Amino acid sequence: MNIKRFLIGFVIVSLSLGLAFFGLRLKKINCNLKDQTQTIACPKELTQSLTAKYLHYPLIFTNFETLLATDPLIFGHYLISSTEKVWPNKLELTLKPDTLVYQLETKDGLFALSKSGIANKLEEPDDHLVLVKNNLIDPNQTQKLFDARLQQAIQTLNQTNVSVDSIQFQDQNLATIYTSQPKTKILVDFFQESPLAGLKEILASEEFAKLNDPKKVVVIDLRFKLPVLHSE
Repeated sequence: MNIKRFLIGFVIVSLSLGLAFFGLRLKKINCNLKDQTQTIACPKELTQSLTAKYLHYPLIFTNFETLLATDPLIFGHYLISSTEKVWPNKLELTLKPDTLVYQLETKDGLFALSKSGIANKLEEPDDHLVLVKNNLIDPNQTQKLFDARLQQAIQTLNQTNVSVDSIQFQDQNLATIYTSQPKTKILVDFFQESPLAGLKEILASEEFAKLNDPKKVVVIDLRFKLPVLHSE
C-alpha cells in the first residue's frame, strides 16, 4: 500500500515538474509604458524583440524582473515598474521611462549610470555618454556609483552648450571637467551647493573670449567664491 502511494506521488510530482518545465513556458509578453499621466503600449519593436528573446523561458523558475532590469533593450531606456506572470504562458510587463546620464570608470571597470541610479557594467566605452573617472569608488557598492551632484552638473553643462569630454575626480569632492568645444579645464568642488554657479556667464564674458585660443586650454577655477581664469 505504501509503495502504491509512493508511486502515485512520484508520478504526480514528475508530471508537475514536467508541466513546469515543458508546459509553463513563456509565449507572450504584454508590455505597457507608464508615466505620471498615462499608460500606453510599449513600442511594437520593443515588445517583439523581448518576446523573441525570452520565448520559451520557464515561467515558474525565471525571475523576469531581475533578468529584464539589466537587458540592453531595457537598461538606460526604461525602469521595471512591475512584472506579473499570467498562467500558463504570458508575462505582463509595465515599464517607466529612464535615461542614461554618464559612464563611470573605476579601478575595477566601466559602468553606465542611469537617471534612476541603476548601474550596469559596460564592456566598452559609450561615446555618447560623458566619461567620469573616479578610482575612489567601490563598484561593489552600486548605490554609491550614482551621484545626483554629477547628474545636476552634467545637465548644467549641457545647458551651456559645451562639449564635455570627461570629469576626473581627485578626491571625494574635487574634480576637473575637461571640455573640447570650447577647450577648457574647469576645476570644481562638489562639496559646494552649486559647484557650477556662474559658469554660463563666465563662458559668455569678455575675459573668457580674450583667453579662448584654439591652441590653448582655458582654465576656469570655480572652487572659490570668485572664479579665477587663465590659459595654459
